[in-house]
Amino acid sequence: MVALAFNIQPAKTEPATTDALDPMINPQPGQYANYRLSFYDENDALPQVGWWNFSYLDYLTFDLMNTTHTSTYPDPFTLWMAINVTDRWIPYGNHWWVHSWYVPWIETNIAVGSIINLWTTDGTVVGTTTRTIELNGQETSIDCWKVRFSEPGHPSMNYTVFYDKQSGVTIEHILSRDPDMTLTLVTTNIPIGQAFPTTIDELKTKIDELGFQGEIDNPGIVKSLLAKLNAAQKLVDKGKTDEAKRILEDDFIPQVQNLTDIHITPEAADLLIESAEYLLSTL
Repeated sequence: MVALAFNIQPAKTEPATTDALDPMINPQPGQYANYRLSFYDENDALPQVGWWNFSYLDYLTFDLMNTTHTSTYPDPFTLWMAINVTDRWIPYGNHWWVHSWYVPWIETNIAVGSIINLWTTDGTVVGTTTRTIELNGQETSIDCWKVRFSEPGHPSMNYTVFYDKQSGVTIEHILSRDPDMTLTLVTTNIPIGQAFPTTIDELKTKIDELGFQGEIDNPGIVKSLLAKLNAAQKLVDKGKTDEAKRILEDDFIPQVQNLTDIHITPEAADLLIESAEYLLSTL
């Protein structure tokens, strides 16, 4: 079992109103998130596999969610914790995370550069990316926030966590140490967000969003990409799908590729290109 040491921190004072729950996307009674726990050796071989499962049972009070965490590694056990859904603070339970901030889901009203309370430290939203996993038996690509943090007092314990942008649920949780450990979501009944824009209009909205967040750092580039999509949409509306595809393939994707890591972050570029390639396959 991974040993985690924490320092007790005071919980934040929250107003006693359900308004404090917004804009969190909170677990609901009966929801669950099950993860494969994988340990890799120095040769990237996978000698050990286990499971971590989280179940959201009921509200103890209007703001405290009763949650259980079951594990099959190294031996089966079940722990429980009460989570304050206003700030993800864990005030009590028999879990080792008590008196720290809950990690498996986070706020959704964030942007690149946001600081997130995680365990006994702060995590930083360092970018966005698309993660493709086998979820509920089907290969699924998910639009994620990429968050990094380190455990205080343990400099070798460096974490990268990918959170679904829509629900705030952890998609993958990677611990870089010896051996490396990865938690990957495999089954859940929590609605997970759309992986990437699947229509031209959705892609235009995403480009506006990326420009606002600074993922595309030049307004002229935002305008240029939107102009290409507008032209493609007009051709689609006229039934000229082959010409619309040429705009995406010969103009839109190359522009994104040429500006990647210059005016467009690699994470944003991956998302835009993946969306454009999806459109090419479906128009």
